[in-house]
Amino acid sequence: MRADSTDDPRQIERFREHLRVVRAAVAISGNRPVAIDWYKNESLSTFEGRTAKSLVADGRAEAVLRYLASIASGWAA
Repeated sequence: MRADSTDDPRQIERFREHLRVVRAAVAISGNRPVAIDWYKNESLSTFEGRTAKSLVADGRAEAVLRYLASIASGWAA
């Protein structure tokens, strides 16, 4: 992140959203490196093959968090 971008509230909020999703993935997997790899690289068929990272970057963190909640409850794979 560029030094001048740290004052932009939108970027700060987006960063927080990335962290929320990664933390939720870690909570489910129990393994930080696995969760980060999933977040950055796993194609999610539910989201037309997009990664969680790309979805969050487009403002869809809540959708990814709902997806993770469904996995945690056993409804999605």
